[in-house]
Amino acid sequence: MQAPTVALDLRDTRSRIQAPETTGKRERSREESGDGALLCAACGEMITDRREGVAPNGSHEHTFVNPAGIIYQIACFRAAPGCRESGDPTGDWSWFPGYLWRYAFCRSCAEHLGWLYRSGFGEGFWGLIVPRLVEARRS
Repeated sequence: MQAPTVALDLRDTRSRIQAPETTGKRERSREESGDGALLCAACGEMITDRREGVAPNGSHEHTFVNPAGIIYQIACFRAAPGCRESGDPTGDWSWFPGYLWRYAFCRSCAEHLGWLYRSGFGEGFWGLIVPRLVEARRS
């Protein structure tokens, strides 16, 4: 049984999860990010931008349940330069048929942010966990 899909606006997440106040490199990342920038909620590192959004299977956002029963709300992006991928590609329990996945972590703090999905044709996208992202604050 698949969990119902729930629409969630990332702006709602900002009121519940705030990136910590930081200085140095992380603060520069915020200053360099523009409108639409999405940051790691744990450390404030620039992860991706709303303009990178894609809609696999017809939707930008999806809700899935993993084999352990954990529910994930993810949003999909063609690029996430603030992420690094890890692990061997696998199709086990893939939420997107025809795609293998690897873990996606924040390049700065190593927080688990989601998964990188790639097809056998080299096409791919990042499925990032919505509550683990925050919008950059406007100056």
